[in-house]
Amino acid sequence: MTAERVLIDATTRSRTTSQEVYYVAISRARLEARIYTDDIARLPAAVTREHAKYAALDLERR
Repeated sequence: MTAERVLIDATTRSRTTSQEVYYVAISRARLEARIYTDDIARLPAAVTREHAKYAALDLERR
């Protein structure tokens, strides 16, 4: 859902801060996006993390 302005909580230690989540959050803003974080120096590494999703059959083969 698109909004005029969005506020993004990007906690660098959270397992949910990742590339996919960040992209979805930032792309929702039409005019303004404000990002709040606990560590500005670690934020770039946190938002470039990728989390692979596996199906149950994929996990069985490992």
